[in-house]
Amino acid sequence: MIQCGGEVVIKMLANVQQQTIKPIIQAPVSAGTLIYTDEYDIYARLEAWG
Repeated sequence: MIQCGGEVVIKMLANVQQQTIKPIIQAPVSAGTLIYTDEYDIYARLEAWG
């Protein structure tokens, strides 16, 4: 199922370390949400973050 009309969040970050990215992703995203990303290795942690 594809949901239309959802919110898109885009942020440019000067610091792309785990401690910077994690809270920015977790704040607006509900646990269990399917997220599409590029292949940057930090996103391999998304499942562990919930």
